Amino acid sequence: LLAVISMLTSLKEKEALIRKTNCLYHDAEYSEYDDRHNEIIAGEVDWWDGIGKRYLQNKNSFSLLDMGTGTGFVLRTLTKYLNEGNKVVAYDLSQSMLRQAKKNLDSIATNEHSFVCGDAENLPFPDDFFDIITTNAVLHHLPNYKRCLSQAKRILKSKGILIIAHEPNNKFFESYN
Repeated sequence: LLAVISMLTSLKEKEALIRKTNCLYHDAEYSEYDDRHNEIIAGEVDWWDGIGKRYLQNKNSFSLLDMGTGTGFVLRTLTKYLNEGNKVVAYDLSQSMLRQAKKNLDSIATNEHSFVCGDAENLPFPDDFFDIITTNAVLHHLPNYKRCLSQAKRILKSKGILIIAHEPNNKFFESYN
C-alpha cells in the first residue's frame, strides 16, 4: 500500500486513497472492533464517564456530535447523561460502523440519535451548530487532521466544547516498550 501511495502524484489522490482504505478497513472490522480494541473500550470508560459528569450532567438541552463514532463507544458511555431534549448525531465514514453503533445504542439509549455517514474533513453541518463535539481515536486516521479540526471549529458554537481523546502520541508508544 505504501508503494501505491508513493506512486500517486497529487495530494488529493493520496488523501482519497487513505480515506478509502480507512473505510474498507472499518467496514470489514465493525463486528469485531470492540473486542479487538479493548484498550479503547475498557480502558477509557471511566475517562468518558468523567466527561459526562463534568460537561453533560444536569445540562438540559444541548446538541452533540460524536465525530468518528465507530461502534458508538463514546455515546454508549455518555448515554446516562443524555435526555430526550438533546440532539445527538453519530457520524462516521463507515456505513458498517454506523449500523453497529445504531444496533449498540438502540438497546440502551432513551434519547433519539441521528446516524450520518460522511468524511470528518468535510462536515455537512451548518456553522455554529453543535454545543459539544466528541472524537475518540479518530484524528490519527485522517489524511488531513488540521482540515478536520478547522471543520469542527466551524460547526461548534462560540462557547462550544471540543473533546478529543485516545490519540496516539509519544507516551502511547512508550507504553509498548
